[in-house]
Amino acid sequence: MSVAVVGCGYWGQNHARTLAQLGALSAIVDPNSETAAREAAKNGVVAKTWAEVLADPAITAVSIAAPAELHVPLAREAITAGKDVLVEKPISLNVADGELLAREAKAAGRILMVGHVLLYNPSFEALLGLIAEGKLGALRYAHSNRL
Repeated sequence: MSVAVVGCGYWGQNHARTLAQLGALSAIVDPNSETAAREAAKNGVVAKTWAEVLADPAITAVSIAAPAELHVPLAREAITAGKDVLVEKPISLNVADGELLAREAKAAGRILMVGHVLLYNPSFEALLGLIAEGKLGALRYAHSNRL
């Protein structure tokens, strides 16, 4: 798998670092060319434009960590270009757009996935186990801080 990370803010840097550690990162995209070049160099890949990523058949997927209002248009372009897509939360700003993305990805035979940072966290899994065992009673609300 060859993945380009789109957006070099806090979450984009995390996506890039993790994908680089897995050997799957191939490019970085950011509207700020200096930021893109810095993050690309830090992760041992190249900085590319969005158009270059969409046109590159060697890049099979994109990880979108851009501002939320860009998630849907970027994901739609990536799906149309034949890329699998991971979109950081929120996948869209409204249900209709999220459903549209899901339909388009399915029709194109592409994977569409939303960020799930805590889903596989051991602490979260332990909490789910306690809930399933009924050890916490009737759960009505849960709040956590990542420290």
